[in-house]
Amino acid sequence: MSKVIVENINKNKVDGNGKPKKANWRYRFQIASVNGKRRYESKTGFTTRKAAELAGNKAYAEYINAGEVFKPSELSVHDYMDLWFEKYCIPNTSYNSQVVHQQAIKKYVKPYLGKYQLSSLKPAVLQEFLNDMNQKGYAKTNIEMVKTMMSSALKYAVYPLEYIQSNPMQYVKMPRITKEPKEKAILTEEQFEQVLQLFPEHNRHHIPILLGVHCGLRTGEICGLTWDDIDFEKKTLTVNKQTIRMKLDERGVCFAISKPKTRRSVRMMTISNILLEALKREKAYQERCEEKLKEDYLVHTLIDTTDNTGKPITIIRSVTKELIGDAPRYNLVCVDAGGNHTSNDTVKYVATVVKEQLNLPNFSFHSLRHTHATMLVENNVNTKNLQHRMGHDNILTTLNTYVKNTRKMDQDSANVFDELFNK
Repeated sequence: MSKVIVENINKNKVDGNGKPKKANWRYRFQIASVNGKRRYESKTGFTTRKAAELAGNKAYAEYINAGEVFKPSELSVHDYMDLWFEKYCIPNTSYNSQVVHQQAIKKYVKPYLGKYQLSSLKPAVLQEFLNDMNQKGYAKTNIEMVKTMMSSALKYAVYPLEYIQSNPMQYVKMPRITKEPKEKAILTEEQFEQVLQLFPEHNRHHIPILLGVHCGLRTGEICGLTWDDIDFEKKTLTVNKQTIRMKLDERGVCFAISKPKTRRSVRMMTISNILLEALKREKAYQERCEEKLKEDYLVHTLIDTTDNTGKPITIIRSVTKELIGDAPRYNLVCVDAGGNHTSNDTVKYVATVVKEQLNLPNFSFHSLRHTHATMLVENNVNTKNLQHRMGHDNILTTLNTYVKNTRKMDQDSANVFDELFNK
């Protein structure tokens, strides 16, 4: 029996002159009941049975697919990835993850898989997709990220969408990576001193560099640090937020305040006396600069707004002291002599200079975080404390990703045997 009932509601009816009424075809189908009462979706006004049937079948298909106007069997991978991004990524992932996924969909997925129908996607095609990425020389981390993303996207197509019966990505294996991973630049103590000479005290990048090497903070954590995060008496630093670069439609680029990357990223650590004294001098310097510039000094406050999808966010707004009024100040640690915020974008300048002046082509600002971890391991710091300082959920992430096997570590291993057998 058809789900859609089509009938001529003017059948056997006559008008005021006793003549048969013109046909008025209607489609009708049952929808979900409310309070136990049957309900129907219907529409009249069709002049032919065929027209009512076509409209009724289309309306019923939209109803059983929760408003979607396509048949899942006809949906392309290109269009499905847009749908997955809108329905799953935006509500459930962080802004940074959304940016990564959107770029990966555009750069990798759509050019290779976009032409296929979602329902016809097979493991063999997906395997060739990853193999192709490998042959083109993409990094292992990129391929792994795309594999994980596609697995999540196709799992969502199985349930709750029920567009496909099973996830073909579950049968796909990571290819044997042919490209050697790019070696991370780890600074020696001598190179670190050279970096500080390039960015001396009261240069806007001096404190961010110290925070990177002495504390291992991520870039966003450094740029979001406020003076109330520093306890000068207890010699501690607390990480409880980070800044994220966002592009807001016509409003342009801004920096939003968000929670740290993971639950364990919220942490408090003891800081070195060297860093503590540098922070004291920097705070006094900023106070002198503010006193000198008076009302022209830039200060910061937080503004509640929404991102491009309508989700609430809090962004940093820079204004002069003259204009801030009664708004509460947001006292950032990393600013320049005029009070300008040293942001995630600004600190990229450090890598540009270091690469050129110290001939370290693989250096990035994130290398300071790698340097922090490696220096601690070289000096036999407890691995659990190292994991805490880095803010990692898993110690293997710390050791496998951030710690480089240095010449000093190798020499220390050899020294163990000298000490054992020279007794």
